[in-house]
Amino acid sequence: MIWLYAVLRSYGLKPVDTPEQRGKELQEANRVARSEFIATVREAVRAKHGDALLTTVLTLLADAPQDRELRGMLVGHKAELTRRHVLDIVQRWQSLAGDDLLPVLRMADSYHK
Repeated sequence: MIWLYAVLRSYGLKPVDTPEQRGKELQEANRVARSEFIATVREAVRAKHGDALLTTVLTLLADAPQDRELRGMLVGHKAELTRRHVLDIVQRWQSLAGDDLLPVLRMADSYHK
């Protein structure tokens, strides 16, 4: 709870009168914090390779499923995707769906033949 209070203070949230307004401000603070986190971590991702890179990219895509740069990294390293990575993408297809990831979806299909 203290961490949440510190985060909210750092974004300059003021006490509000209505629970609806407070909810909106909390959602916005969360969105900003996630965006800043992804931007910071994105710089470190470029230094990773192999499984570490792909696992990190998939983790970041959970918060930013349509991020073009992250999706590009995934496609660019599709030859390194493990069965676990491919199945994770299939399970999250509803949020990750896109023409750029269709080759990965085809990889999953090959596991069932």
